Amino acid sequence: MNHTDYIDYAIKIAKAGQRFVSPNPMVGALIVHNNQIISEGWHQYYGKEHAERIAIQNLNEHSKKLLHDCTMYVTLEPCNHFGKTPPCTELIIDSGIKKLVFGNYDPNTLMYGKSISFLKSKGVECIGPISENKCKALIVSFETNIIKKRPFIILKWAQSSDFYLGTKDERIKISSWQSDILVHKWRAESDAIISTTNTFLVDNPQFNIRHWSGTNPKKIILTTSKEKKDTFSKIHTDIVFLRTRTNELLKTFIELYEDFQIGTVIIEAGPTFLQELILENLWDEARIITNRSVKLCNGLKAPLLEGQKIKEYTLGTDNICIVSNTDSKKR
Repeated sequence: MNHTDYIDYAIKIAKAGQRFVSPNPMVGALIVHNNQIISEGWHQYYGKEHAERIAIQNLNEHSKKLLHDCTMYVTLEPCNHFGKTPPCTELIIDSGIKKLVFGNYDPNTLMYGKSISFLKSKGVECIGPISENKCKALIVSFETNIIKKRPFIILKWAQSSDFYLGTKDERIKISSWQSDILVHKWRAESDAIISTTNTFLVDNPQFNIRHWSGTNPKKIILTTSKEKKDTFSKIHTDIVFLRTRTNELLKTFIELYEDFQIGTVIIEAGPTFLQELILENLWDEARIITNRSVKLCNGLKAPLLEGQKIKEYTLGTDNICIVSNTDSKKR
């Protein structure tokens, strides 16, 4: 195996922490001796040990004596500061590891490259970035959290073949059962689902992951009415109702990240709110489900957006299209 193979494997094991580490990044680490992986670790829970520390802790006493002759592979530049855990750079140096191969720099502009420079100054050979684009994809939500101080925002909707979401004040099923399972997977990978009171009242959605395994995301309903917020909060104890104004959406998202540690949100709402977020540039990715066999002819028009198509595929009668917001001025 070469450096790329090891980093690619570290990416694979890092994904085991998905949904448990947010708003921290998913990170995988390996320890290799004589071309053999002798230990591995990944960041498992928010605020707990990082991947590098777990990989070292998983070694037995005999293997720890080999660390001076080992290479550590890690998908993200090790931390060099005290947070909820001590810095991994100090641990690497104290362990005796003399060679580090990393996948990507820390996206925090205050930290970018500093850990690598520090390790080099202490005699650790550092090689990277390796498989940089794959490693960046692993931490795309974390990068948004760190730089923009808000959650990674995913817009999701299902539309007919003629681009309608439904009809006013009536719930219409558009997506196929295969896509329903996919949506529940997406929900399981998110920290919260955000919707509006209108969607909540018309569709009466469950907003859970009954077709997938894992933990239900938090349910957050935005309302402009204090009375509705207070009334709903008393009745629906498993849903958080937040009062917000149109011009305070960014502030609301920032509060969700800073006060509630919400790293990724999926928006499941009607076209008015979705279009509002698009116009405000408050979105990072759109996941659009188009049922090719359903035609409505009239009703609620689907939102319009511009971005880069990053993936498209067929699932049952549906077309799944993933679009990334490439606007450099996005908020």
